[in-house]
Amino acid sequence: KEEANNTPQQPQLMQSEASETPNVMNAASPKRSLSMSSNSAFHALPPLLQDFQPPTADGIDIDTGDGNGIKQQNKIAMKTIFVPGVPINSVKFNQSGQRVAYSTDAGVIQIYQFPPSMQQQQQQASMAVDDTKDVEEQDAAQQDKEKEKEKKLSPKLLHTFCVSPPNEILQLCWDSLDDNRLFIAIGNRHQHDDHVQIWNVDEKQRECVIPFGVSHVDYAHIECIKCSPSSAKRSGVLVCGIRKSPNTSSSASSPSSMLFVYNKRVRGSSGSSHEVEWTLNAKSNAISTRVSCMEYNHNGNILMVGGDDGVIRMFDVQNLSFALLTQWDAHYARIQNIRLCEDANSILSLGADFMVKHWPLHTDDHSCKKVWKLLRTSGGGGADGDGETEAQIVPLLCVGPKNLFAVTQPKRIRAQNNNNNSDQQNEENSDTQWLYNVVIKNIEREHEQNEHDIVIGAHSKIITAIDWHKDSGMLATCSTDGTLRIFA
Repeated sequence: KEEANNTPQQPQLMQSEASETPNVMNAASPKRSLSMSSNSAFHALPPLLQDFQPPTADGIDIDTGDGNGIKQQNKIAMKTIFVPGVPINSVKFNQSGQRVAYSTDAGVIQIYQFPPSMQQQQQQASMAVDDTKDVEEQDAAQQDKEKEKEKKLSPKLLHTFCVSPPNEILQLCWDSLDDNRLFIAIGNRHQHDDHVQIWNVDEKQRECVIPFGVSHVDYAHIECIKCSPSSAKRSGVLVCGIRKSPNTSSSASSPSSMLFVYNKRVRGSSGSSHEVEWTLNAKSNAISTRVSCMEYNHNGNILMVGGDDGVIRMFDVQNLSFALLTQWDAHYARIQNIRLCEDANSILSLGADFMVKHWPLHTDDHSCKKVWKLLRTSGGGGADGDGETEAQIVPLLCVGPKNLFAVTQPKRIRAQNNNNNSDQQNEENSDTQWLYNVVIKNIEREHEQNEHDIVIGAHSKIITAIDWHKDSGMLATCSTDGTLRIFA
């Protein structure tokens, strides 16, 4: 591995030119290392967990809720990247869905590239099998779909970046206007010099560094970042900074956040070499809570912000004025996620109160259209008893195609001891274990019922991030168990 840049002021993000993948054969080794092997990073795992209806040869019925009683029959395929002994903390598809990036607690970022789509229009046409075709033609079409899906889930490792401690990766974000540009938010709790590194993945070089912590001393800690939507006129990144905690144990000072917008600027004439820099373009007033999540509307003119106080705030950012349009009490606890729905006129919010709520955007009374109550856990741990607590099991949310959304949901299981004691003794000696799943639900269902929900994932430890690319239909989950799983 070689240093990407020798600038002494900023912690270095190193890159590896190797095209190898993590060695899955060393999974049992207790050593926390990222050994590399030329073997494929993907390998087959046992069939995915299905709580409500097992997968069949014809696939799993997914009710798209289109009102016509039509069900989309697709067999969910799964592939897994395994990083031995290293928890994975984030995963993100780029705008086109051709690339996926993930980061680990060890400070490693890997980017995989999927093979190009084989004429998507023909695929969509082949999925709509005509009723007049005979059974053999339908079987052939189904086999072609499965082969195409298997090929889609066979990406290759494109690049590897590394962050050296004590720096840590806070968040990954792809530029919605440039599939080659990756934003990496990096934090350092000891030096308070959080910053954003911007990388050109194709050229494998760092494009720019935003020295956030140095430039904004009062709001030096990066809480989250958000890229401008694809409808924006130019590339931009929104950075949420949190006021540094005072050196006191008193809780009198309330948390405060501020939003900063950076835009790309190219220096140099057409006849000279261009130098790209990212400059501060606007900032908001102080927000009297710790902002936890951000989401743009479809055209990027409205920004929705969720915080620790359970309030959703909507800002007008069309002219970068950050004028507060409205706000309302949405949850009884911290808002974990806000996601724009496919209709572009409503949002889903998920709180630490284990509730998913559906909100229309064009009403004055802020009435909730629908509420889903998730199963609240009483604490749990991984399969190896690492003592994960209820406070660590926070729900996550992402929105997919066809009015579907996904939420994380732990499930308790019992492992009976193999002995000849009585049933009562067996129950007393049974070990409680947990599976960490993702549950897929339909927004348009009238009643809160789970017989049509689909459960996937079955991680052995807490799920740390999920992402769903709407166009390709691929859903990614990652966990502290060191696995990244991709479903399609």
